[in-house]
Amino acid sequence: MTALNILYLLSTDVGIRYTLAYTNCMDYVMKLILFPHPNIGMVELLALAINLSSNERNVEHISEEDFYKILDKAIKSEDPTMLKFCKNILKSSKNDDIHNSMKDIIKDRLIKMIMVNWKKEDTCLEILGIMANSKIKK
Repeated sequence: MTALNILYLLSTDVGIRYTLAYTNCMDYVMKLILFPHPNIGMVELLALAINLSSNERNVEHISEEDFYKILDKAIKSEDPTMLKFCKNILKSSKNDDIHNSMKDIIKDRLIKMIMVNWKKEDTCLEILGIMANSKIKK
C-alpha cells in the first residue's frame, strides 16, 4: 500500500479531511494532476482529490488558472472522475472569479460535450453537476 492509498483512506473521514485542509496536501494533489508522475496512479490520486475537494478550506488554495487547466484536461479526456473533481471544486468554492467565468465554458464546451456524449451516463451526469454547481452571477 502506497502513501497515496493511505492518504485516500484517511481522507474518507470528515475529521481527517478537515485536518488535511491545514496542510499543503491539496497543492501537491493539484500539481500531480496537472503534471502526472509515471509512478503515481491517477485513479487513486483523483479519488483523494475528490475527497479533499469536498472541504471548502481545501479548495480555497485552488487558483482560477489551475482550476481551468484541470477542467480543460477533464473536458479533453472526457474522464467522469476528473469531471467529478471539477464539480466538487465548484460545489465547495467561494471564489466568484471561478464561478463567473464558467458561463462561456458552459455555453461553448459543456453543452456540446453533453450532446456528443449523451450515451455516456457518467460523463453527462458529472457535466450536469458542474453546470448546476456553477454559481454564475448576472
